[in-house]
Amino acid sequence: MGLKSTKQYLITAGSTAFSNTAIPSQLVTLTETVFNWSGGYLTWTQTGLPTGSTPRTVEAMVYFATNPTSNDAPIIGWGSSGNGAEWNMDPRASSINDNIAGQLYVYSLDSGKKITDFGLGTWIHLCMMHNGTNQKIYINGTLYATTAHALATGSSAVGLGYRAGFGNVLSNGTIREARIWNIALTDAQVLECVNTRFAYNPKNCIFYSRLNTTPSAAKDLINDAAMTLTGSVVAATMTYDVNLRQSSLILPAA
Repeated sequence: MGLKSTKQYLITAGSTAFSNTAIPSQLVTLTETVFNWSGGYLTWTQTGLPTGSTPRTVEAMVYFATNPTSNDAPIIGWGSSGNGAEWNMDPRASSINDNIAGQLYVYSLDSGKKITDFGLGTWIHLCMMHNGTNQKIYINGTLYATTAHALATGSSAVGLGYRAGFGNVLSNGTIREARIWNIALTDAQVLECVNTRFAYNPKNCIFYSRLNTTPSAAKDLINDAAMTLTGSVVAATMTYDVNLRQSSLILPAA
């Protein structure tokens, strides 16, 4: 995942500037704002949102100090009720033994893994994709489940920590580096996204928020579009290592 930096990078809220732009990829230590969920959520209208059966990928870095307490409250999702009309990546789905799952309303995909399998108090990369035929779930870049599901995703606001159309809200946990792609990422591309901070806009990435501002100022960096805060999402400061990526051969710039 790159070279370990001996320098700490203190990134202030909303910063997009990086020091060593000559280095394509480097593991650095960041101290910055993250968003803690406590019963609130973020929503927005997404430009170019994949609907119907269009291929797509969603991914985010998540952190749970305690096991998720709310069932069927997604990390990120959109759509409505109906066969295959919902698209949600869920850290704890009650319909499938509280495992990390992808939910498409009446359909679901069980990773067979729980958040606790990867350790509480640990940053975890969750990723879900659909290539038009198969739905897949990756955890920390490893593929854990795949199955064929027909998609007919409805158009709606996108929810972060909110299940659009159903009202379920993520009651605890921390999220950063959330992205939506209008393609089905390959295994290699998913691995490249794990714990990665992109210093550019990758091609086919239609939404990217680092969630390192104040919750009321959260926005989509790709489209410079505001997100709407409802309820309680709290800003906190954390220090962690992240792969700072300036360029990529398999995820080129837009």
